[in-house]
Amino acid sequence: MEKETKVIKILKIESNKGYFLDKNNNFVEVDKIDRDSLFNLVSLTLDNDIEMDVCDEDNLTNKVHSIIYKDIYKKISDLNKNKESLLSNATNKYKEIIDKYKK
Repeated sequence: MEKETKVIKILKIESNKGYFLDKNNNFVEVDKIDRDSLFNLVSLTLDNDIEMDVCDEDNLTNKVHSIIYKDIYKKISDLNKNKESLLSNATNKYKEIIDKYKK
């Protein structure tokens, strides 16, 4: 039985500022992001279908937010693009161990 995924917006741009979805499902300005928040974004990306607003010079004029947002956007986009392969590799690598202890 496959896990059901849902689409979650994890990055958004509003009023020329960038925001990320925190662990309490609140949007917080990207300049407040920390290690735990990044881990949460990675987990959300691996477990769900995600949406993110695309950043350009017109919709994100705050320079600090622009730098941080673009970097997070690129890293999460790359992870999202490769997540099936990464999850498959992890599953295959530990398949023998999983099967051994499943019995």
